[in-house]
Amino acid sequence: MWPDKWGVKMKKLFVPVLVVMVMSALSCSDGSKGRVYQGVCLKYSATDQTLELKNTQPQLNPIPGETAVFNLANAKVGLNPGPGDVIRVAYKVQGNSFLALKVMNVSKQDLSKQ
Repeated sequence: MWPDKWGVKMKKLFVPVLVVMVMSALSCSDGSKGRVYQGVCLKYSATDQTLELKNTQPQLNPIPGETAVFNLANAKVGLNPGPGDVIRVAYKVQGNSFLALKVMNVSKQDLSKQ
């Protein structure tokens, strides 16, 4: 498998160099991983493209505080949220704002049809 001209040193260095190259490539991501938040809808504004949720699960939600406001400018929104509906949001943090990626209305979805 290995050419004879490589020698023993080259064979010993191949695997560590390959591992370093793969790890370097994987660590070059932008670090903006998606996160998930679930709460009860307090206010939804399609015109302002905002969604405010009450933090009903503070031990599970990564955003501290009583409420969280999400920017829906580029989000895929399923069934429109209404006051009192349980909503799940996949989002990413950009600066001081939370940009929603996907919005799912848990209260109105019908899992029996899937």
